[in-house]
Amino acid sequence: MRQALRQFSPEELLGYSEPSGRARFRAQLGHYLRRARGLQFRNSELVVTHGSQEASYLVARCWLNPGDVVAVEELGFSKVWEAFLCCGAELCPVTIDEEGLLPEALEQQMQRRPIRLIYLTPLHQYPTTVTLSPRRRRHIYELARRYDVPILEDDYDFEFHYRGTRQPPLKAQDPDGRVIYCSTFSKVLHPSARLGFLIAPPGLAERVTRLKTGGSRQNDNLTQEAVAGWMEEGGFERHLRRVRRHYERRRQVMHEALQLWQPQARWRLPDGGMCIWIDTQVTTDELARMAAEQEVGVRSGSSYRLDRAPSTCLRLGFAHPNPEEIEQGLAILGKLRAGLAFQKQE
Repeated sequence: MRQALRQFSPEELLGYSEPSGRARFRAQLGHYLRRARGLQFRNSELVVTHGSQEASYLVARCWLNPGDVVAVEELGFSKVWEAFLCCGAELCPVTIDEEGLLPEALEQQMQRRPIRLIYLTPLHQYPTTVTLSPRRRRHIYELARRYDVPILEDDYDFEFHYRGTRQPPLKAQDPDGRVIYCSTFSKVLHPSARLGFLIAPPGLAERVTRLKTGGSRQNDNLTQEAVAGWMEEGGFERHLRRVRRHYERRRQVMHEALQLWQPQARWRLPDGGMCIWIDTQVTTDELARMAAEQEVGVRSGSSYRLDRAPSTCLRLGFAHPNPEEIEQGLAILGKLRAGLAFQKQE
């Protein structure tokens, strides 16, 4: 931030700018995305947004009409669903399993009614963190091609993958140009940074930019220039490597602390992401309420369901708490879970 303030005049840095993003930031971002994520695109297709949330909303406003149907994963992020609902869309949940979204279930829905948009989190599915397998990626893309439906790919935490070969974005293998790609720096910086981006076909990118002009006008110039300079001198990717090591250690701490929950609870150590998705074998609405009374914050699995049906699952985040807090929080949560399990047996 200090470097950016020294480098640019107040008039240039603190005034109005291009709605699609600062030229220097877009250039540095483009270099990074082409090298690190294997994406190929023209600069005119790249639009800077206030996180992936605004990117999803802008796409929805430009693409959807009231009554249009959006296919979404049956477990997902309610804030993004709200972006579609605000535009009058109907949501069609599609079954997922340990390999991600089921193409056969998607095709059944596409045969029943016209789907206007497919929304996916293929790398680390939100909230379960499972990765969409290569076979299913190809199948889903072919379905999108056959039914002429675009895919909105939300790659919200690409940087945080810890083991195995990381699957490239769907956008990296998009011969038809039907994948609209969005991502965010909220996980890399901090949530209130509100710095994300969208890669869309030129016509849609132009419409998104016009809509952004009439809404949020532009992103913060200072943040864009600060990150651009950070990327240019190599500090950004050094930061990524450091944070990735921190999160991998915390993931392992959480995994080991959860061993005390066996054999009743079931989970898998995720290859990437910032959370562990666990089946506790007890109703987690009550578990989350009881945990909150002891200042342990968790969200019930029902909050990730479109129908809000009761769930026995939890999404446990390991990125924010330190190792000691992870162990303390899980010890409290484990006792509460054991008490609920005992009541269930009675």
